[in-house]
Amino acid sequence: MYVKFKNENYGCWGSKRLVRRCPTHWHEFYEISFLLNGSAYETVNGIKRLASPGSVTLLSPDDFHLIEPLSDAPIEYEVCCIRAEELTGETAALLKKYPPPYYLEPKGQNLETLRAAFDLFIGELGNSGGRYTVKYTALAILSICVNIAAGGENLIVTDKSGEACGRLKSIRQVMQYISEHYPEKITRDEIAESCGFSPNYLSRLFKSVAGVSLSEHITDIRMQQAMSLFKNTDKCIGDIIESVGYRSPSLFYRHFYSRFGTKPSEARNGKPSHTL
Repeated sequence: MYVKFKNENYGCWGSKRLVRRCPTHWHEFYEISFLLNGSAYETVNGIKRLASPGSVTLLSPDDFHLIEPLSDAPIEYEVCCIRAEELTGETAALLKKYPPPYYLEPKGQNLETLRAAFDLFIGELGNSGGRYTVKYTALAILSICVNIAAGGENLIVTDKSGEACGRLKSIRQVMQYISEHYPEKITRDEIAESCGFSPNYLSRLFKSVAGVSLSEHITDIRMQQAMSLFKNTDKCIGDIIESVGYRSPSLFYRHFYSRFGTKPSEARNGKPSHTL
């Protein structure tokens, strides 16, 4: 991943990044991602679609997102993030009328307008004096996306009924448990019991919302943490393997390479890898 600018202490921020695979996740803010190069399957709240260059995904703080590139080569995104408290009255009203998430495939003038807004936004991210330009351009990007959706160039990927929101809340609870216990030898039955579900129901619910199985998600979280440890600490490989919940080094190496396309030693020595 490469990032031009990212500071979540600000109300609006963004980045330009290369992605090889992005595990299922959610954010506490609105996220707008503009696909520049490459193709990927994007799963939002369990609904999968093929994203191609020029497409846009707009997510609310309630939504789950998974990115799986079609090939081993990384894909390139520009990303704009906005906290809810930064929304203006007009934009907030539009979002209430046309609630995300949605995929957009803008055409013609809409595409050119959105591309120009992203170019300005990304260009200002590294400008120390451009904080307010970043904010207002981010709000403009959000407004453009909502208006495109209102005009019919959108595919709404999930509903916001009480039942649907309840499912999302339940999966967030499951993911929180996994994030706290992934170093342990956790099982489906243990997770189900901690969250008040039957094991079979948990498996079906998780796959339907997250887009991957429970075991795949646990592997994704462990691999993400392992990469962070290789990049940011001097811990030996054996200690890292154990600290992220693996007892079999050979299984760890197999999973690591499948996620990042590189060996742990190469990741530590600076060979480029691509992930969120």
